[in-house]
Amino acid sequence: MEHIIPEQSLDLNIRPACLDDANAITRLIMMSFGPGRFARTAERFREDPKRVLGPSLVATRGSLLVGVVVTHRLADNLGNHGLFLGPLAVRQVEQQRGTGARLMQKIMELKSEDWILLIGELSFYGRLGFQPVPHAIELPTPTNPDKILYYSAHATIPGPMFHHGHD
Repeated sequence: MEHIIPEQSLDLNIRPACLDDANAITRLIMMSFGPGRFARTAERFREDPKRVLGPSLVATRGSLLVGVVVTHRLADNLGNHGLFLGPLAVRQVEQQRGTGARLMQKIMELKSEDWILLIGELSFYGRLGFQPVPHAIELPTPTNPDKILYYSAHATIPGPMFHHGHD
C-alpha cells in the first residue's frame, strides 16, 4: 500500500544506501516494476555473481524510503570505467516532484567515472544531459538501441563491449 506524503511534508534527504535499506529497496523496485523487472537489463546485472556494485543512493522523507538509484561498475573494452545505472525507482506519490532527477544529479556528480550508461527514455534522461550511444553496444539482454543512453562529464563515449568491475 502506498503511503500518502502531504505536499508540505518532511524535506527530501538523499544519502548513500546502506545494508539496512535492502528490504525497503527491494519492495520499492517490486512496486515500481512488478514481476516484469526480471526481464530488464538492470536485473541481469543485479543477478550476475561477478557483478561489482557501484554507488547506490536512496531518497527518504523522514523514515520512509521514497526513491532509489542503483549502479554497477563496468569497464569497457577501450579501458574506460563507468557505471551501469539501474534501476531508478521512485514511489508513485513522489513522482513528478523531482525526486528521480535529484537522485540522478547526485550520481552524475561522481567524478571518478568516465561515463554512466543506462537504458531509458531520452525524453526524461535527455534533460539531465544523457544522449544516445552512437554505436552498437553488447548488453546481457536484447535492448532497443534508441534507449541505450550515456552521460559523460569527460566527453568519453562508452566502448561497445563491457565486463564487470574495474581493471
